[in-house]
Amino acid sequence: MAERMTSNFTLSEHEDYWDLAANNCIISRIIIDYALTLEIQGDRNNLSIRIENQFSLLLGDQCIDISNSKATEFYHAIQLLNKSVKYIKAYKNGSLEIFLLENLVVFVPSDDEYESWMIYGTNGLKIVSSPGGELAIWRPEDN
Repeated sequence: MAERMTSNFTLSEHEDYWDLAANNCIISRIIIDYALTLEIQGDRNNLSIRIENQFSLLLGDQCIDISNSKATEFYHAIQLLNKSVKYIKAYKNGSLEIFLLENLVVFVPSDDEYESWMIYGTNGLKIVSSPGGELAIWRPEDN
């Protein structure tokens, strides 16, 4: 298992996923255009997660499927604003899960034809779910 500190975010490789622990971070901004962007603010570093595909929002026992082709469905994501992020899992099959402390989960599946999501860190970290479900990862040390 490889582990690298990226300021507030610890990136750890596991057998089938990368774990991005997000200590003391909140979703500080939500941007809605043809996609959904969650901006996560930390003490020393920030992340942007851009979701360009359908995704699911799990609110306790309730699951809400949201399609990026219907921007009016994005209003469900507004409840993520100012929520604390526990950790983020980027699975090696291209899917993504964002776990929040308030029993909320965002799940983004991979896509065979498109990049369904990407993560950009202000420290140079970049993770992209490539078409077909493979991950492309650039760590700050790689820049």
